[in-house]
Amino acid sequence: MYLIVDSGSTKTDWFAVDEKGSVLFSTQTLGLNPQVLSSAILTERIINNYDLFQNRKDVTKLFFYGAGCGIKSTTARKNVAFGSSFLNVTSVIAS
Repeated sequence: MYLIVDSGSTKTDWFAVDEKGSVLFSTQTLGLNPQVLSSAILTERIINNYDLFQNRKDVTKLFFYGAGCGIKSTTARKNVAFGSSFLNVTSVIAS
């Protein structure tokens, strides 16, 4: 399963798709801006969502579109949150 994530400071839209591109589910969380939030808060916002928590073992790739992608410190925070939330992610693509 792949996750496509469109994130801002106030809300984040999540779309889960299979390898053929079919949408499996969509959901929304509070914003995930790693420039202003710690990795612990980012992780909390992710795992507090029922759909994301239930499918955390099935995600293999994550495409993140949002703030903080070009800065090393925020990229590290974001990667810690995604790595601890989604147990089998092998690839995080950020833009």
